[in-house]
Amino acid sequence: MGKGGYLGGSTVIYPGGRWSSDPLNFPDRANSHKAAPSRPKKAGPRKNGLTDEAKALAVVFEAQRLSYLHSIVDAFIRRASSFPAAPKKARNVLAAQVAKAGGEMSWARMQPEFLKLAEKKRKRHEKKTLMAVANGTPGAAAKNAVLSGAGAHMRAEYHALLAKKAKLEQDLKETNRKLLEIKGHFDRIGAKV
Repeated sequence: MGKGGYLGGSTVIYPGGRWSSDPLNFPDRANSHKAAPSRPKKAGPRKNGLTDEAKALAVVFEAQRLSYLHSIVDAFIRRASSFPAAPKKARNVLAAQVAKAGGEMSWARMQPEFLKLAEKKRKRHEKKTLMAVANGTPGAAAKNAVLSGAGAHMRAEYHALLAKKAKLEQDLKETNRKLLEIKGHFDRIGAKV
């Protein structure tokens, strides 16, 4: 050790990685030079109006909202028959927002990221489908390449029109039967129709 005020050569390393050149700076006295606060700190609002806990909850909710938006857009792009449920951590809040908006797609369209996200996912889906068809890989995308995008709408419209045609044909048969019944009634009483 040196003489006088020289403290070199006596660095002490404490457990936990703390170190000090001051031989009097023991672990229990590490912060003894700081004055104790006059009153304890409150956990109240910060300058921006949110506590640390509220900020953390907001970050978690935002992540859950984006995750739910992604899953709804995925289901929409894939033409799924139903939309997925909201994440458990934010289910109550998201369910209320979806109900207020009038449904999953209405809620999703109201989100600021929707257009950009939907376009990105649509392009990715088309690329996957085209690659699957080009590679000849067996899979849903390759088997149903025509059913993705506009093809799915056209097939659904085709089946809807077939159902409508069948109903109209049934209605026409019923109308012809009633007309024959009424004409037969007039023929029996000798009146002209």
